[in-house]
Amino acid sequence: MKVLLGFIIGIVAVVVVIILVAGYFGFVPGISNLFGSNKPANLGTTYTAQDYKSAVAKSGVQLINNVDTVSLAENQKTYGPAKAVNVDFTPAEVLAVLNDKTHDPNFPLKDFQLRVNPDGTAEVAAVLMMDNLDKYSAAHGVNSSSLQQALDTVKKAGIVAKEVPIYIKGNASVVNGQMSLDADTVKIGRLPISADTVNSHETDIINYFNNHEKDVPGFYVKNFAIVGGKVHFDGTLPSSVKAK
Repeated sequence: MKVLLGFIIGIVAVVVVIILVAGYFGFVPGISNLFGSNKPANLGTTYTAQDYKSAVAKSGVQLINNVDTVSLAENQKTYGPAKAVNVDFTPAEVLAVLNDKTHDPNFPLKDFQLRVNPDGTAEVAAVLMMDNLDKYSAAHGVNSSSLQQALDTVKKAGIVAKEVPIYIKGNASVVNGQMSLDADTVKIGRLPISADTVNSHETDIINYFNNHEKDVPGFYVKNFAIVGGKVHFDGTLPSSVKAK
């Protein structure tokens, strides 16, 4: 589960980067409070320490050498052989891993909120740490020069916030290894971002997924969807993860 959610939240981060690079901000120069509060939207899902333990147990991935408590980049870990996993996670289990998993030191998102809806859509809110964004993006295959242009746009607009709340609502699924995405609502701070703009970059996001899926040995998504209020995963995960 840690491996699966680590990859999912990596995709969320890259989606945010692509939105930024697209440049559709609508910023007004000189107004520095457009982002509003640095707290994510409260989406109502709560979790306990037991939800985290339950999620890890369902994944069947053995965690060795304190890999679950130490902040490590992917190249600082080793992975066991792939094993088949077909399981449903509750929203509380997913949220527990999103918040309690120890991430890459430069991971740019924190303070996750999550809601899973009956229609198969999901809502994710979090705080984007601007200082980590360029480092994480460069390490994960996002064009650094384009990103820098986007960040320069933010600075020129007078936006000096170090931590920015984001919100994404939509649907993401994988069927027989083929991913599809459909954003419904996207906000960076108080600023709405056109869903059409985000959806126009679906190919970029899917290409990123396809190019980096094997960055974690043994990780493969055959089917992924939100069904019956739960997150369904069918694929493979490494049988173990340990710190080098």
